[in-house]
Amino acid sequence: DRLLPSSKESTTVTESTSSSVAPKMKKSYKNAYIATNFIVNSVLGILGTYHFIYTLEKDISNTESVVCGYQQHLFWLTCSQLGYNLWAIPVGLFLVGEQRQMLLHHLAVIVCSVQVGFFSLTLRYFSPFMFGILEVSSVPLALMNTFKASPQLQKRYPLINHTIRIVFAITFLFVRWYLYLPIKYDYLRLLAMVAWSSPSHTNTNTDTRWVKHYFALVWVASAFLCFLQILWGCLIIRGLFKLFIAFLTKKNTKTTTTTTTTTTANNKKTKES
Repeated sequence: DRLLPSSKESTTVTESTSSSVAPKMKKSYKNAYIATNFIVNSVLGILGTYHFIYTLEKDISNTESVVCGYQQHLFWLTCSQLGYNLWAIPVGLFLVGEQRQMLLHHLAVIVCSVQVGFFSLTLRYFSPFMFGILEVSSVPLALMNTFKASPQLQKRYPLINHTIRIVFAITFLFVRWYLYLPIKYDYLRLLAMVAWSSPSHTNTNTDTRWVKHYFALVWVASAFLCFLQILWGCLIIRGLFKLFIAFLTKKNTKTTTTTTTTTTANNKKTKES
């Protein structure tokens, strides 16, 4: 009988095994989540750039084409974003512990994707940028999160880690501030016009007031996404400022140390002479 563990010992072993397996499983989910982000955002970024250059008309004076056109070319791009964000919410919520801001971001993208993908007044002209080029900055973010999730990688490749962080910061500010904000202004302006001018009733039997309400919801979700880009950009600028201050402090400390060492050596030589 002594060869068999007691019930108390079995419970202790089981709890110990579960506590050690759970973090490993969560880490595996996190790595798979980051890898999926990297692949999806890379593909969307490349294809969005392609359509932005070769599919869209350069002259946007034709408002009808901007509001109602490009259904045959860009429907897949919208559906890709919709499917990805529908996947990201439950995975981020239940498996990897995604931040609340990112979960709300995914939800807002879903609201916008449904409008762009399944309504006739879609503003699909903006899809290559909003659902494609914008994701270019998420590629270095995935690499940065890979290092963030692995302290071993940070210690082994510190230069690559810092380089990726700087590349992400520059890419984010260029794509999601410099390029994004003017385009977002045009998008929100046209979306407000579409929401305001959409009919309350198409005929006496079919009530479509919900369309106007939904378009208003899309406008709010789009404005919220814009707010997040501004917020995250400010945090990135603050991080760059801290990095710059740390660099200057380290440089000054090194200079002071070198000066002190030189002075000490000179004083020693003077005493010896």
